[in-house]
Amino acid sequence: MNIASALRKGIEAEAWFSCDPFEITGTLTLLEITDNSIESVNFGRTLPYTPDYTFGAQAGLKFPRWVHWSVSAGGMGIRFKNYSETSWMPAYTVYSAGVDLHPEFMGSFSINASAENLFDEEYQETSGYSGKPRTLHFGIEWNGN
Repeated sequence: MNIASALRKGIEAEAWFSCDPFEITGTLTLLEITDNSIESVNFGRTLPYTPDYTFGAQAGLKFPRWVHWSVSAGGMGIRFKNYSETSWMPAYTVYSAGVDLHPEFMGSFSINASAENLFDEEYQETSGYSGKPRTLHFGIEWNGN
């Protein structure tokens, strides 16, 4: 029988600003998750693999009107691997960028390109599993409307 419980305390914030042709958004989560089982030898200690913060931010610009440029950053803080907090995975930040083109002469077609993890940061979201390496995307889309 699983009788364990955890105490989650935290705060989340989100902000955005838009003034055509510019927009910016951001999120931040501060989090503390501890073992809340009174019978546990780890009572009150931080649960392994829970980040102390996560964040994301994105900025976009439409210039000229048919081109949307964007840059973003996201990541998380350290995650302890054990209850004694002597081993951890380091904090990381990854950056991405992209562009969407939709000129009038293309009708219902648009072209987009993006790069995730732009600087090919080596990181782990979970212990033993590498995060996504640099990923490039190029696409042509059609909206039949």
